[in-house]
Amino acid sequence: MRSLVWIALAAAATGPFLHDAVAQTGPTAQPPPGSSEPVFTPLNTRWAFPNPDAVNAVTIITAPAGGAKSVFAADMARVLDEKDKLRILPILGKGPVQNVIDVLYLKSIDMGLVATDVPEFYKIQYGSDITDRLRYIMKLYNDEIHIVAPTEIQTVFDLEGKRIEAPKDVGLYSAKAIFSRLKINVTYDSTHLNDDTGALQEVIDGRADAWIVGTAKVMPIARNLKNENRRLHLVSIPYDRRLQDLYLPSEFTSDEYPNLIPPGEKVDTVAAGILLMGV
Repeated sequence: MRSLVWIALAAAATGPFLHDAVAQTGPTAQPPPGSSEPVFTPLNTRWAFPNPDAVNAVTIITAPAGGAKSVFAADMARVLDEKDKLRILPILGKGPVQNVIDVLYLKSIDMGLVATDVPEFYKIQYGSDITDRLRYIMKLYNDEIHIVAPTEIQTVFDLEGKRIEAPKDVGLYSAKAIFSRLKINVTYDSTHLNDDTGALQEVIDGRADAWIVGTAKVMPIARNLKNENRRLHLVSIPYDRRLQDLYLPSEFTSDEYPNLIPPGEKVDTVAAGILLMGV
């Protein structure tokens, strides 16, 4: 079953980007010469059930509904489904950290979306190297690292000795990797490991110093944060040489986050790749 999937995914990787291809998946009726009217094709044939011995189903564990990971997997299903031969079945998951566990240990999961810094997180948090246990298939897109903190914290290095909110499957893996590499000592609050908005509220209320998440921009929670007094902002993460083999340089603009960045300004950050992985 999986060998067929590798072929299909490789074809997708060498073709147009998935989001562009989605718009091309439906057949477009062409008008006859000299006519502006589309061709009408009546639905007058019976449908048949597929041959159960010919259908291959592939499951991809993603992330909670509404995020970029679940949307991207849905796009993959629309592009790669091949009628009665191949079905791509996205499954809502908890995120990149749990996805590794699900891919490795759940028989019903074939692949999962995993961030490039998650294997390093497993070395730090689990004391286990999972690199050789996962099979890299293709890169899908980037997740930018967002750090929201009071304006007196200008760069990631100003977080030395601070209390950090980093939800487990959205930001903890990136926070652990970045702070470990940059040798920045912080305290992680475990109260809101599974609550993104609750963790952010701790920073808003002044009980924590920074909220860290990794997600594709623009992130609705950050974009919609009410910040009329401009007490909070997005913190810069310089492209330090110690991060360059794991992350890519990126930036945020005031157009993307007008509530967190002054007009016309930009904030440097880094981005982790989101990979499709199997075993």
